[in-house]
Amino acid sequence: MTNCRVYGLDEADTVAIENGRVCYVGRWTRLDSKLVVKKVLDLQGAMVLPGLVDSHMHLQSTALARMGLDLRGLRSIEELKELVKAKARSLGEGRWIIGRGWDQELFREGKLPDRMDLDEVAPKNPVLLYRVCGHIAVANTLALRKAGLLETNKDGILREEEVGLVAKHIPKLRVEELAEAIYETMIEASRLGLTSLHCMSVSKSEFEALRVLKSRIGNLPLRLFIYFKPNLVDYMEEARKSEDEYLKIKGLKLLTDGSLGGWTAALTEPYIDNPSSRGVLLLSKDRLAYYMRMAESKGFQLAVHAIGDRAINLVLETASKLKFDRRLLRIEHVSLTPPETLKLLREYRPMVTVQPRFTVTDWWVDRRLGPRARYVYMFKTLIAMGLKVAGGSDSPVEPLNPWLGLEAAVTRGLLAKHGLSEALAPDEALRIYTTGGDEVSLEMHHGPCEGLRADLIAVDRFDPGTLSSVNVLMTMVDGRIVYIDPSLGKA
Repeated sequence: MTNCRVYGLDEADTVAIENGRVCYVGRWTRLDSKLVVKKVLDLQGAMVLPGLVDSHMHLQSTALARMGLDLRGLRSIEELKELVKAKARSLGEGRWIIGRGWDQELFREGKLPDRMDLDEVAPKNPVLLYRVCGHIAVANTLALRKAGLLETNKDGILREEEVGLVAKHIPKLRVEELAEAIYETMIEASRLGLTSLHCMSVSKSEFEALRVLKSRIGNLPLRLFIYFKPNLVDYMEEARKSEDEYLKIKGLKLLTDGSLGGWTAALTEPYIDNPSSRGVLLLSKDRLAYYMRMAESKGFQLAVHAIGDRAINLVLETASKLKFDRRLLRIEHVSLTPPETLKLLREYRPMVTVQPRFTVTDWWVDRRLGPRARYVYMFKTLIAMGLKVAGGSDSPVEPLNPWLGLEAAVTRGLLAKHGLSEALAPDEALRIYTTGGDEVSLEMHHGPCEGLRADLIAVDRFDPGTLSSVNVLMTMVDGRIVYIDPSLGKA
């Protein structure tokens, strides 16, 4: 690749690749004459960056969400009902209506939607609509009846395990259909500049779809690092037979609590706007210890969802007591980190993943936490403590587009009103979406430096003021071009 700018290297205009590794970065005029150049790609002045890594996303859920109703940004229950009504009309009676992304904090009505709202517009279709966080959903009467919950759940508002009890009755796609939906999602990810995805809560059917996809196309377009649901420990050995450079089994994903938006994240102190609740712990200390011992004995990682400080403390205290190998522990989200939690993080030093886009969508966090809101999403502090920090989207909770996350990390989103002390410099933001992803998954580093994996992207610019509108012109994985903009010609 030549006629380019290389991020961080003002002098370089050329990046050469051999056997999936970067073998030269510098001036075209100084290229070693002994290096055999088989193909030259003119990048027309584009900037070369390391490929971006989404360190926490849900591949199957993202693929399926692309097929359902997008409910993000709706301002009222009435708007939601209109979308459901239109979908019922287009599908016909009996077909499931699935949607995701509503947030009651945006609704003019100031309340959660309920089954009566859905029954009014789609009485003859089972309906399940996930809140943006995925930890709360609303179902109509028909969906509740199919799940056997109608007698115990009168309003149709589902929390945590109840969501899954209804969801399991949704007709499953055939494995070939699921494989196609996942493939389209990976292609979209490559267009956004993503070269690696850390896939959380992977199910058996999802992995089987990936196997089908591999048999059909050979190498996957992106690197996928798999963290299975905890009930699939025994399946992991079977799954490892399908591993290669683009599909790697890393470990398990565990849930210790819920979400701040749903009042289910486990806090040490009650919610300000729900004083009777401190959230819920979804995993006991004994069960967590069981998984840690198992992970250490088998050498796989645990990616542990912990949003509230009570949940984070539980994970850290249990790991510390067991002397659990910190390289095998990833704490996902680490949203609320008051001084006592920061102290535990500093002492134990686990890997952590954060979702900067939450600073945009969790604009209501003051209502939940009051003065404790100053302790949320402390990205700068976590990095300053020397922790390995990686960025992700939590898609489909947030959009898959990593540039939205990069921009939020730099601007602090709608939480900027509390100050910018936790905002990241552009270099820091880029690092958590590149090197940080390699570090938390124990992978070899990538980027436009000699000897590193050639997972690279070319963009029109890297301007801190316009990160959300960066145009990706090329995406390369292992030296293989998986996406190229027509303006650059054919690969």
